[in-house]
Amino acid sequence: GAKFYAGAMAANDAAIRGVINMDAIAYDGNADTKARIHTRPIANSIELADSVFAMREHYNIDLDLILTNPGASYSDHAAFWTEGYGAILVIEEFGADGNPFYHTPNDRSMHFDVPYFEKLAQLSIATLATIAEPTGIFQQVEVLAVDRSFGLQAWPNPSAVATTVWLDVPASGPVTLELFDTMGRAVGALHGGILPRGRHAFEVPLAELPAGSYVALAQGPGVAARSLCLVRTP
Repeated sequence: GAKFYAGAMAANDAAIRGVINMDAIAYDGNADTKARIHTRPIANSIELADSVFAMREHYNIDLDLILTNPGASYSDHAAFWTEGYGAILVIEEFGADGNPFYHTPNDRSMHFDVPYFEKLAQLSIATLATIAEPTGIFQQVEVLAVDRSFGLQAWPNPSAVATTVWLDVPASGPVTLELFDTMGRAVGALHGGILPRGRHAFEVPLAELPAGSYVALAQGPGVAARSLCLVRTP
């Protein structure tokens, strides 16, 4: 399945920002919290692995990660390496502490280390949220083929409390700056009305929102719309 999908994507010159393959992530027989991140110098695979380690530190996730480079090719991520896409494998310490029930009828949830599983899932999802750029809500937005466009930046991002969005307006006129969740639902209006040309700052109270990814969208007549992903950390 992975070979077919990766091959089809490559054949159509499709862009893939990165693949995070969570293989076996629930068995920790000796409770040492060790797990491996497999990567190779292909596309942005090294950067993806670096992001995993950065997310572990950022969220203080209690895992002892081991970087393996060049990584093993026995799982689905390898199909994306073959096609030149960035990919990593997130997996238990499969060699020194292998699951003795692996691929047997006794490979059941009763043998899961649930806290360990939760930490690896959190780590993978946090990495995904950091590199993700939701686009579904913009299918109905008309982006004008003009030279003028908004500039949009935010700092700090990610943040658990608040972030400041800086909007560069190329020409005076009506501007809307709205916040959407990943389902495309509007969750806040940061501005609606005339703005003069130049840079404007808007504070986003992320602490009032559930943890997750959001999109700030700037729109105005005669100016190409611009979006920016914001991450609200737990």
